[in-house]
Amino acid sequence: MANSQIAKVLALVRPYKKPVILNIVLNILGTVFTMLSVVMFMPVLDMLFNQELSHSQLIKYTQFSWADFHWSMDYLKGVLYQFMARYILDSPTLFEGKMKALIFTCGIVVVSFLFKNIFKYLALYFLTAVRSLLIRDYRQKIYNKLLALDVAFLSNQKKGEVLSKMTSDVQEIEWAIAQGLEAYFRDSLGILITFALLFSVNGKLTLFALVFLPVSGGIIARVGKSLRKSSMATQEKMGRLLAMMEETISGVRIIKSFTAERFAEERFFNTQQDYTQTQIRMARKRDLASPLSEFLGVLAMTVIIAYGGSLVFQDELAGTEFLLFVGLFYNLITHIKAFSTAFFYIKKGMSSVERINTILETPVNIKQDNQAKAWQTFEKEITFNNIGFAYKENQDVLKNISFTLQKGKTIALVGQSGSGKSTIAQLLPRFYDVTSGEICVDGTDLRKVQLTDLRDKIGLVAQDNILFNDSIYNNIAFGLPNANPKAVEEAAKMAHCHDFIMEMPENYQTNIGDGGNKLSGGQRQRLAIARALLKNPSILILDEATSALDTESEKMVQQALETLMQSRTCLVIAHRLSTVVHADEILVMEKGEIIERGTHQALLDKGGIYHKLYTIQSQTRT
Repeated sequence: MANSQIAKVLALVRPYKKPVILNIVLNILGTVFTMLSVVMFMPVLDMLFNQELSHSQLIKYTQFSWADFHWSMDYLKGVLYQFMARYILDSPTLFEGKMKALIFTCGIVVVSFLFKNIFKYLALYFLTAVRSLLIRDYRQKIYNKLLALDVAFLSNQKKGEVLSKMTSDVQEIEWAIAQGLEAYFRDSLGILITFALLFSVNGKLTLFALVFLPVSGGIIARVGKSLRKSSMATQEKMGRLLAMMEETISGVRIIKSFTAERFAEERFFNTQQDYTQTQIRMARKRDLASPLSEFLGVLAMTVIIAYGGSLVFQDELAGTEFLLFVGLFYNLITHIKAFSTAFFYIKKGMSSVERINTILETPVNIKQDNQAKAWQTFEKEITFNNIGFAYKENQDVLKNISFTLQKGKTIALVGQSGSGKSTIAQLLPRFYDVTSGEICVDGTDLRKVQLTDLRDKIGLVAQDNILFNDSIYNNIAFGLPNANPKAVEEAAKMAHCHDFIMEMPENYQTNIGDGGNKLSGGQRQRLAIARALLKNPSILILDEATSALDTESEKMVQQALETLMQSRTCLVIAHRLSTVVHADEILVMEKGEIIERGTHQALLDKGGIYHKLYTIQSQTRT
């Protein structure tokens, strides 16, 4: 299980192979210098504190043969003892020799720790780049995937959940890399080296110590498994919290108008309390890792000291070797403690990866066919051939829809709310795909036309147009980074925007706020029309573009729309029938089907549903 988690983390950092390898190498060097500082004390302990150390024993130490080379503690001891013995023998007195050897050893330890920390810093130096680049690229992946996914997926997602995955979940992945991956390699290497040294000191005592480690590891693993579940729950509840915050900001006017502040406060508090309790449980489990591993380590240390002491008493282990063993075992506990903490970070990070993958691994349903054709110019017509559509299986929204929109003509779709008008408008630019039948442009199925070519030729003006928290100029020129300033101004004039823009504090560079909240509804609609005019599409979709406006604003917007519709092929979805009286054909829809069709006058003469709707609206206006 642990290996699979590490494999997933390594897969994340694979694109940053070079700095990751440098980080691992530098951590290895840091660990080597740490071990060197510990091992250096072994001959000092033996020689400096051996009150019966004689001249002959020192001579014996110097007679170590390099031919006895083999990877064991005896070889290492031989090298160190030979070096120290010569150092002492070259001194005038034994005392001075011991002092020089002690000072020299202390100097080596200081230098070792200096290099250890230099390598540690350099390891973090390269890891910082990996962390920052990984988070940048991960957020970009999520953002790009959200743009690639079809509208249906995004419609079913809470904004707060998506924001939570792009912020707090990505942050957890960063910690998994920063605190988890580095410590995993550094401390796993430290554990291996320490074990090798422990076996070299005394294999019997090391095997005795190994009895306790599987027990400790099993306990820590159980805590880690529980932590991962808690982490998943915490991130999900953070998503709900962010979703509620986003809803509150968007709907603050409704909350205030219904004097529902108290209700909203209690709702938010309950959601936040639920998140807080889960977070507290997770934090307690995480915080348990360090003291638990330390206690288990101290417990093992106590038993080992008791058993090792008995070996010393039986002359099976030298006192200095026992002290070195205790020091190395304590170092082992430190590495295991850090390793367990790193493992918890990795567990948390992987739970966040799983949440993010619910976005990244979602299949893109609306995608371009490999054999898709380029579509350079719109020549003849758009044909809806007996199309059907359902958002959910066996719940048809459209049934047997057929009509032809000739180039340069206008077709209007009218009917009650929920009759399927806007759904047809969303099928044309392939926000959704039909479930039966086909839509053809110039005789070619939409699904066989390159998506960029299709959408480049379509302009959309909806009832709730999205404007961005940016300048007026950038909103009109959105998607056209190389737009000519004169063309932007001309589009604004044609959409009857220029006059009110020039009254703004910074004219075209005025920021319009979040969603254009600094503008009136009519001003927002006219900016959207100016944006469509600048794009200069061949096909225009107007989805109830005037339904939410007052009479004066509607008049201004209608004038702008008439300018926009000139010489264009238009599909108009209308609630106010007065806005479509000049359409070349009007399709009356009900329950996903076309029940009447014809010109305005022909439908009035027929005396059917259209006549009834038009009469009701005329009486209401009167």
